[in-house]
Amino acid sequence: MNEMTSPEWETRVDSLPEEMLCMIFDHLDLWSVKQVTLTCRRWHDIVFLSGYINRFKFQIDFPWASNAKAGEAKHPEFLEELIGAVNHTQRSYRNMHFIVRAYTDDAFPAIWKALHPKMTENVTSLIVVMDKAGKSTFAAVSESISLIPKLRSLSLHYCSRINYFTTLRHSSVQHLEIDQRRKFAFDMPELKSFVGPLDILQQAWSNRQHRLLTKLKHVTLTYDCASKLSVFDRLAALETLQIKTNLDEKLIIAIGDACTSLKELCLHCGMCISDPTIFLRLSNLVNLRVLKFSDIMKRSHLRFDIDLSKLTQLEVLCLGSTVVWEPTSLILLPESIRNLSIPVTVETEGNLIQIIVASLTQLQKLHLCYSDYMDRRVAKSTIKSLPHLKRLEELSFVNAEFSQSDFLNMEAPMPQLRTLRFKSCSSNRLLGLEELFPNLKDVKRCW
Repeated sequence: MNEMTSPEWETRVDSLPEEMLCMIFDHLDLWSVKQVTLTCRRWHDIVFLSGYINRFKFQIDFPWASNAKAGEAKHPEFLEELIGAVNHTQRSYRNMHFIVRAYTDDAFPAIWKALHPKMTENVTSLIVVMDKAGKSTFAAVSESISLIPKLRSLSLHYCSRINYFTTLRHSSVQHLEIDQRRKFAFDMPELKSFVGPLDILQQAWSNRQHRLLTKLKHVTLTYDCASKLSVFDRLAALETLQIKTNLDEKLIIAIGDACTSLKELCLHCGMCISDPTIFLRLSNLVNLRVLKFSDIMKRSHLRFDIDLSKLTQLEVLCLGSTVVWEPTSLILLPESIRNLSIPVTVETEGNLIQIIVASLTQLQKLHLCYSDYMDRRVAKSTIKSLPHLKRLEELSFVNAEFSQSDFLNMEAPMPQLRTLRFKSCSSNRLLGLEELFPNLKDVKRCW
């Protein structure tokens, strides 16, 4: 056989189908992918002229200048370079990142003329950063958004200097993210997800027909919520809600009363309870799968119960890191829970473990946070009860104290346990772990 001739069964890399080449490119960092495009025309076209270009973004960033006069001096050179690049490229970008500086008011019309429609006709995701840009620039940007035909995702950042009200319009945008409150409304009938202040949802509801919010399914709220809470009455389709701002009890009550389609509710900031029926107000959320509290506080001397028994679809429950209920409080949890994170103290531990063992027969993950820094010893009864959790696969202790022989109190091994975690726990070398947890794949200690 001629040594220069490949065997018939050998596959040359340039004969691989496009889908397989894309899978190979996915294992490379972006710089290496760019180098790959220099190999041949076919690989260049796969990366930059097909859907694979989603890994890249076209970024327009005006050169930084210490003042408007210095910035304006750089306009001609920057515009010439940008227009030249746009005119000569054949790349079909889907993602665009536009950083607008304070001195760009006169430059934007020329930039937009160069970009539209050649560079905007296939754009599906647009991020605009308004770095102290003026009113006329922002007005031009907001008007141009409606001219991008395939736009699906829009993000606006650092718009705090925009001191007038405007409405953003687009017929096909499905995701909207804004980091400024009160100065915006939107007219986007296809919107499915939103990140920003509740005030903007309120403006959208007030500004047009109520139908504008009927397709909205995923919301992340930022900044303080000063809006009329009646806006939640128009979020009937809402499925996931993340709240990353200071919480008012009235907000939780409004959500519990109105958002009955909700499947996931995550509260990333602390909540102070003054209404002892607050957990009962969540009973309407019968479709809820995930419920997470960052931390719960209460008014002094307030006694309340936790009754979530009607949430029969609930699978993930996190009750924060601080115990605020009394040892005698009524705690009712649905047996559907598979992942539980709950704070304990020496006074509440015994009752909580009894409830968990008796009620949560489907439990697969248990996270116990010991919130009393004066006494963090894990009770022997807790460790003794663990084997009753027949389906438990992951067990975590936080801020707990152990002695060497504590786990020897277990009544039986737990062969189903795969992960055991100790975070900020104090202990000597724990005895018996290999015998009691014979199938552990992961033991993590973070001191």
